[in-house]
Amino acid sequence: MTPRYPRVRIPGPVKWNTWSEEKQQLVENSWDRLTARDTVRIIFFMPEDYFFLGPAVSRALDLYVRAVEEWPGALSDYRLRDSSGPLSLRGWTRIREAIHRTERWAAKEGPYEAMEAARMDPRIPHVYVSGVQDSGFFFAYKGRTPYRRPSFDSVSVLLVSLPTEYLEEHGAEAVRELAVSMAAELPFQSGHAGLALDCWGAEYRRLDTLRHVIFRHPGFDFRIAGVGDTMGDHVDGVHWLNFLGPPFLKRLGGATGLRRRLQSPSTTVQRVAPERVVVSLGPWPEVGDVTLGDNLPAYREFARVIERFAEPSPWSEQCGRRVRPGDDMELVRWWYRFTR
Repeated sequence: MTPRYPRVRIPGPVKWNTWSEEKQQLVENSWDRLTARDTVRIIFFMPEDYFFLGPAVSRALDLYVRAVEEWPGALSDYRLRDSSGPLSLRGWTRIREAIHRTERWAAKEGPYEAMEAARMDPRIPHVYVSGVQDSGFFFAYKGRTPYRRPSFDSVSVLLVSLPTEYLEEHGAEAVRELAVSMAAELPFQSGHAGLALDCWGAEYRRLDTLRHVIFRHPGFDFRIAGVGDTMGDHVDGVHWLNFLGPPFLKRLGGATGLRRRLQSPSTTVQRVAPERVVVSLGPWPEVGDVTLGDNLPAYREFARVIERFAEPSPWSEQCGRRVRPGDDMELVRWWYRFTR
């Protein structure tokens, strides 16, 4: 049995600015869509350049497609660096070609050249497959830019999402099976699966509309753990399913040492591959409700165990984002909600 979850559907329109060559100024655009909705997110961070990952990522995509293919409108459009449009046989061919690119090269060492290579070079796979608008279905993969001097912060990222309706209809075990099956195919350093809020645009700009949700239900992930992340030697918070590989698992005493440190009766540790495990914080994802005293004790226990590996707040003073005065402290408080 899987419980029902709070519906979070924040209406639009979504607004953003683009530069108009004709008017020589910024022009406001508007798109009538949700600015945020509840989903189940599965994501893996892999410290490998893209040309090593093609077969593994392709198999993970196959697992996702099989899991959602009977859901109407689950996969309808795609976008690559050089093409986009409705999904068709030609579109799938282009997607597979992008994932399986094997050209070995290295970006220039200067910071500007490396940044431009990551953003513009057509050899680096950026793959997005989505369902009908606001459906909650999404697949994204970005391969790591191969620098002349390997970056210890940069990672390849694979992300998929499902609507919470999928979780409620198929059950938590089906979602867990999908996440674990994908994990078994991928050389992940870390990853996770759990409830999340899919925000259109910068998530920190949605604080006013989401404050009542994220502080009441700490199990909802709020941060956009996006494709192109620089996760580096960190773990991205605490979630329902937490995937740990080298070097984290070894530093935590291996699977056996980790089990000894986790006392919650609902927490399990399971191997998914050599030197890789999944830590499950219960049989299904939970959002909690602090107004009822449910502050997710199993999540808090795991947060204390991995605290020294946790990623610093992305909204700290060093992050360089334009956060409104006062919001920065509130966002940081949410980020450390399981440890402070």
